[in-house]
Amino acid sequence: MPWDASQDKFCRELVANFYARVPSDPVLSSVYPKHLNCPIEFLTVFLIQTLGGPPDYTERRPFLALRETHDRFHLTAAHREAWLRHMNAALDELGGHEELRQFFEQASAYLTNQPSTPPTGLWECQHAIEETVTALEAHNPAKAITFAKSCTAQQSWPAIVARFGNSGHPDLIHYARETLNADPTLAQSRGLLHRLQHPELVRILLQHGADPNQLDPLGHPPLYFAGTAGAAEALIQAGADVNARCGVQQVTALHMAARRGNVPVAAVLLDNAADPTLRDKKGHTPLDRAVNCRKHDMIRYLRSRNITM
Repeated sequence: MPWDASQDKFCRELVANFYARVPSDPVLSSVYPKHLNCPIEFLTVFLIQTLGGPPDYTERRPFLALRETHDRFHLTAAHREAWLRHMNAALDELGGHEELRQFFEQASAYLTNQPSTPPTGLWECQHAIEETVTALEAHNPAKAITFAKSCTAQQSWPAIVARFGNSGHPDLIHYARETLNADPTLAQSRGLLHRLQHPELVRILLQHGADPNQLDPLGHPPLYFAGTAGAAEALIQAGADVNARCGVQQVTALHMAARRGNVPVAAVLLDNAADPTLRDKKGHTPLDRAVNCRKHDMIRYLRSRNITM
């Protein structure tokens, strides 16, 4: 079932309900900070990812963030019991389902370093995602592919496929290519086109109907994130608006290429009618951005194109 606003609201309300109980609990209050904004954010993101939300948060690895946070404390069975009691009370109040209760039963055991049974269901998938990313960072493509195949959480595929496609490893790129061709619906996944930088994979997504002007949650189109000339060319050929202003700062793709010092991408943008005189919310042109960020190669390149403002 597609993720919708009501599910997002449920996750946020559940976490808020749970943490409202923490300050008055003598067992839990001692291990939580006085201000709960960060714990609330981490647990909310973790739940949204786990329960099938958009892949926006996978790259933040909320499972690892939670695990590392818990590892800093000596957590006991009493902490786990109190945590579960309050979470179950929050579920009772909001009408949570049984699968979620079972998930928290397993998750609480692992996060207090007391796993008693092999991971199953939702929790098993979180382990597969984490092991996949860990294998990628260890430059072990075979292991990464093995774990990726074992993961049944389709909402996490876009982020995993993007990591594979951007890895530069032939086996991982091949796996990403095969995955995208086998499941054209991935082209509709929010965020995948924003993440992919491999030109061939970007073209596959576009051929399957991905929108080259789709905005991410912060109002940025894929061209804003283009890190390779090939990806930028593919997006523009598919109809990406080269002069779209986006995000809070109302920047263009050329502003971002200038800020990053990415001359090949800037060249593609300018060759396709990007306007170097457009200003962001602060009144800065792309050249201003390059100067402010001390991107000397970019400054020289823009000036070689007779761009002086």
